[in-house]
Amino acid sequence: MDPAKLEKDGVVVTTHEVSSEAICVVLDHDTMTLAGMLPGDELVCEPLGKKQPRTNAIIAYYDGGVCAGRFFAPFIIPASSNAAHKPVSVSNVHVIGKVVQQIRIVEPV
Repeated sequence: MDPAKLEKDGVVVTTHEVSSEAICVVLDHDTMTLAGMLPGDELVCEPLGKKQPRTNAIIAYYDGGVCAGRFFAPFIIPASSNAAHKPVSVSNVHVIGKVVQQIRIVEPV
């Protein structure tokens, strides 16, 4: 994925209204494949202070990369076709924020 196609002057182009504190991260792991989030997808996230998670997807830094999961306190639950992914305690990860938009670049064939 070419980040230059998503950014203009360092700003990610999004169709969702976000705060000035929102960030965009690239999903590293296959923890949410059953929810349609694939490795390489760009995920626009709001800090948890702006948007409190319910059962929505949240982004966390875990296991050496950016992972996504559904928040069911006190756990982050994967929605993955990879059975190796197990629920993780929120206390064992660095939560980045709540996903508010997913961006996937589809390259022409």
